[in-house]
Amino acid sequence: MQVAEQRGEAATDFLGVTRKVLAACEPFGSLHALQLIHNRRAGRVSCFIELDLPQMHPALARALGATVFGDAVCLDIATGPETDSLSAQNSRLPAV
Repeated sequence: MQVAEQRGEAATDFLGVTRKVLAACEPFGSLHALQLIHNRRAGRVSCFIELDLPQMHPALARALGATVFGDAVCLDIATGPETDSLSAQNSRLPAV
């Protein structure tokens, strides 16, 4: 299941993206790290997700329609036309 399809619309803020990603990752175990990177030119937000159990990365990637990139799962999400609230270039959240 795609996080973008679950939302039904493009992302407009980091908080909304973070909540959706956290909810989608919950069945796969504890989150070790989450990094959101906003690319304004491409109109995308890249989410790098690391779980406490790296063995779960392939299953998480399959469930989200993402890819495993190094030691993280990389999820690419389109942003909406009004991205003023996505002004931060990089957001790193502590372990949950």
